[in-house]
Amino acid sequence: MKIGRNEPCPCGSGKKYKKCCLSKVEAEDSAYHHVSAVYNGLVDKLMHFVGNDLGEDILDVALDEFLLWESDDEELAPFEGFAQLFIPWTLFTWSLHEEDIQDIDAPISLPPETTIAEYYAQKNADSLNSLEKKTLMAVGRVPFSFCEIASVNPGRGFTCQDIFTMQTRKIVEHSGSSSLERGDILFYSAAKIDAVEMLLGLSPIKFPPANKIHLIDLRTFLEQHHGAITQSVLHERDVELREMFLDLYEAAFSPPVFTNTDGDLLEPRTLHFAIDDAQQAFEALHHLCATGTRKELLEYAERDSSGRLVAVEIPWERLESGENALMGNTLLGSIIITGQKMTVEVNSEGRARQIKDVITNALGDSVRHKTTSLHSLSAPGGKKSKTDAMESHNMLLEDPQLRAELEQRFIDHWSNWLDSPLPALKGISPREAAATSEGREKVQALLDSAASNKGPELELQAKGIELARKELGL
Repeated sequence: MKIGRNEPCPCGSGKKYKKCCLSKVEAEDSAYHHVSAVYNGLVDKLMHFVGNDLGEDILDVALDEFLLWESDDEELAPFEGFAQLFIPWTLFTWSLHEEDIQDIDAPISLPPETTIAEYYAQKNADSLNSLEKKTLMAVGRVPFSFCEIASVNPGRGFTCQDIFTMQTRKIVEHSGSSSLERGDILFYSAAKIDAVEMLLGLSPIKFPPANKIHLIDLRTFLEQHHGAITQSVLHERDVELREMFLDLYEAAFSPPVFTNTDGDLLEPRTLHFAIDDAQQAFEALHHLCATGTRKELLEYAERDSSGRLVAVEIPWERLESGENALMGNTLLGSIIITGQKMTVEVNSEGRARQIKDVITNALGDSVRHKTTSLHSLSAPGGKKSKTDAMESHNMLLEDPQLRAELEQRFIDHWSNWLDSPLPALKGISPREAAATSEGREKVQALLDSAASNKGPELELQAKGIELARKELGL
């Protein structure tokens, strides 16, 4: 957001912006725009050089290597936004070994062990001005890495920490910084040209904090082989870093696999039964409701003129315990009795088999399974839409008593979480993991990820998450 000249300076000095930081900001902007113009101009010249002097086949060779030789044309659709990574990597970082050139069918005029930018500089040394030469030196063979956003100044830039070298960088970036938040993870390359530290390449998407766990594992692997991780180590391990990026990127675009709380694949279905008597069926099955009594269920039942039960609904529920205690109870399905018909709506094949066995054992010969119909996942059994369900959910959260109860449940959950073995931590608890610096980073990433999830429950979870942080000293 643009600051008026006569407004208070955002630095907190109490002075007007024009009397305080405006001149410094204008100088920084001028330097950034000048350096950016030189850099972008060089990229244009280098791409022209590729087309005229090296042949466009070399871009196909570079793309194959950038994508680790694993993608055919049909698989390239998710990678259409890669130009902002691929172009700087190809021009300034990538080079070919002699044996690689010999194995390529297409004619390659790029000398071995030489980047495109280095070859261009060799052939055009006399036509480059001093700032262009300085820029090419600054961006040459700059490795790609991952960073975590520490703070953002929207529209101006951000401060980040490289997850591998642990270097803190203050990046000037006017356009892309507006969409960033603290904790975001980026695949990037950056270089300092004169006094301006600017992005050269940036992943088309940002990754959530939880992905940091995978990066910490890779960092530990590299440290075991190299000791301290330097820029040269990152350049040497370029393949592993790109492989990690491509894996995370592909995972971000992979269709989610939806399961219920039992881990069953979501396949909504309705079981249809014929019954001899509605009252008999109700008496045999009402115990399946874990949160309502027989009397409470009958309050919503329908009866005929003689008072005989003709229609009633029974929620099939399970009270949770242990690690799932936070959930309170799980709705497994819905049993609807109408006259001499009974339907049961469930969301998986496993639950369908389970409830069929329960009903058969409870009613014996007085119930007969007729058929089972499957439904689209987007509209199981004609249930409410996701929007309707969310609106109902939000209305429930407006109840002060319910909010207080849920907040306490979340506090209990995060308290139990501290000592629960987690797959993300390779089977140890957050408290155990926090005993090492690497483990503390991972636990911090998990808590940051939980705190970054947008949803109506986040403010209810906030107290529990903060108590977990304090308990671990994070």
